[in-house]
Amino acid sequence: MAFNPLLSLLKADAIFLGQLSKSSFCATSRAFSVFYFTRFKRSAYVSAPFGIEPHDEKELKTIDDNVHSNNLSWQKIQEHEVIRELYRKAAYELPGLTPYTQSFKKPADSQIFRFESDVQMSSFEKMNPKVVVTFKVTNIPLLEEKQRHVLRLLVGPRYNPEEDLVRISSDKYSSALQNKYHLIKILTSLIEESKRNAEKFSHVPLNTGHWKYKKCDKRMPQEWLADATTLTSKKKTTIGKQSHNTVLERESIATTDE
Repeated sequence: MAFNPLLSLLKADAIFLGQLSKSSFCATSRAFSVFYFTRFKRSAYVSAPFGIEPHDEKELKTIDDNVHSNNLSWQKIQEHEVIRELYRKAAYELPGLTPYTQSFKKPADSQIFRFESDVQMSSFEKMNPKVVVTFKVTNIPLLEEKQRHVLRLLVGPRYNPEEDLVRISSDKYSSALQNKYHLIKILTSLIEESKRNAEKFSHVPLNTGHWKYKKCDKRMPQEWLADATTLTSKKKTTIGKQSHNTVLERESIATTDE
């Protein structure tokens, strides 16, 4: 069944009205407007405390805000406004974005460096400028085996020896594009240094103590499993004999008692 935002909007209104009818009528009648259902209005009739001028509208507005902020029915109405706004966007704005849809394409094998960045699709969250680049050392062209070894040494704890992957991240700048350019500079400098110092550090062993290898599942040898099946069959025969002997003993005891 296709998603119908207008139908879901009506359902949300029905659920909201059901919740609203359960709450107290006196608390909601001041804040809920029947004539303008799509827009809810506040009540401005609040009695001023003693010592405040009746024409002080700023002070009256702060008192009105404090009164409605502690009102549970008004909080429900505000939540319902947010839900209705999202349904309106789904009904009227999302269909306009259909010409810009793009089908997913798997990255090609020729793509050596893969850049990733998190984008928060919400106005309440701060933009995350962090960018992460991952690449396989063996996929880098124009590098000999000694130069790749030096590159693994220069990367240090960012190297994954199980998959031969390197993962480098950067959040130095406030923009994701600046962090991406910063990572590109780091990658170019790493490749240049590995080419220049290939003979100098080729004899240095690679330290992989930073990496925690995953424990593989220990599987039973097939010979042990065959022995286990024979043992279980023997156990079954012995258990059957023991149960048969116990039944015979019980029958003999019953006959002697009679």
